[in-house]
Amino acid sequence: ITSISKELSRHKSNISRELKRCVDDPLGYIPDRAHAMYKASLSRNKALFLDKNLQNYIILKLTICRWTPKEISASLKLNDLGLKASPELIYQFIYSKIGFKNNLPSYLKFRRKKRGMRKSRKRKKSSIIDFVSIHDRPEIINERKEIGHWEGDLIIFTTLRSKNITTMVERKTRFTKLVLNSNKTSEEVIGGIKSSFNEDLISLKSMTFDRGTEFANHHELSANTYFCDPGSPWQKGAVENMNGRIRTLLPRHVRPQLLKQKDLDIIADILNNIPRQILGFKTPKELFHAHLLEAPS
Repeated sequence: ITSISKELSRHKSNISRELKRCVDDPLGYIPDRAHAMYKASLSRNKALFLDKNLQNYIILKLTICRWTPKEISASLKLNDLGLKASPELIYQFIYSKIGFKNNLPSYLKFRRKKRGMRKSRKRKKSSIIDFVSIHDRPEIINERKEIGHWEGDLIIFTTLRSKNITTMVERKTRFTKLVLNSNKTSEEVIGGIKSSFNEDLISLKSMTFDRGTEFANHHELSANTYFCDPGSPWQKGAVENMNGRIRTLLPRHVRPQLLKQKDLDIIADILNNIPRQILGFKTPKELFHAHLLEAPS
C-alpha cells in the first residue's frame, strides 16, 4: 500500500480505503469493477461533473443556442437522450471550476457582480402628452388572449447620443423584433417602430411603453398605446425579460457604432428560436407564425 501511494501521489489511507471497498470479489481488486461501483455511488451532482456527454450538451445549449438552465433541463427530459440534470444542478455546474474555465456564467441572463438595494432617484415629470395609463388597458390585452399586442423598450449602451436598440416583444407569443436607431430622439425611435411593421401580415394593435421621452411621438403609431407608471418597468415584464436575454449577446461594453441592423436580425432569430417554458417549450417563432396563418386575410 505504501509503495502504491507513493507511485500514485496519494495518501496511503486513501489506497487502503479503496481496497477495503472493492476487494469483496474472489478475484481481488478489479479496476473496471471498482470504477463502476464508484460511479454508482456518486450523487447526481458529482455524476454531472464526470459525464462528458452531459457537460458538452449543457455547454452547447448555453453558449451557442443561448438556452437557460431551465430550458436545457426540460429539453433533456423531452428528448429522451438518456441524460438528466435539474436546473439547479446545471446552475451548480455553471458556477463550478469547469464552468468558470469555460466562462459559462457570462452566458446567463442575469449575472450581477453585486447585489443590494439601489439608491432611489428623484423622478422627473414626464413630458409625454395624451398618454393612456396601463391601468386602462383592456383585459383582452392583459390576459394575452389575442396576438398583435406588443411591449416596447430601449436598450442604451455608452451614451444617449450613440446608436441604441428598440426592443419589441409580442405579449402572447413572445416573438421579438429589434430595431437599430442612430440616436434616442422620439422621431428616430417611433419612426423605426413604424417601419418595422410596414410589411407584416398582421397589424400592430397596441404597444405598451415606459415613460421615456423617446416614446413621446407615440401618437404617430397606427395603434393604441399605453404607458407604465413612473419607475415601474416590471409592468411590461415581457420586454424586460427579453432585454436580459439580449444583454447576454450584447454586453454593455459593446461598441454600438459597429452594430448593423443585420446583426440585430441574427440575434432576434436566435431569441425567437429558443423554446420557452411559458409557451410549453415551444418557440416564439413557431407560435407567432402559426397565429399569422390563422389570422383572417
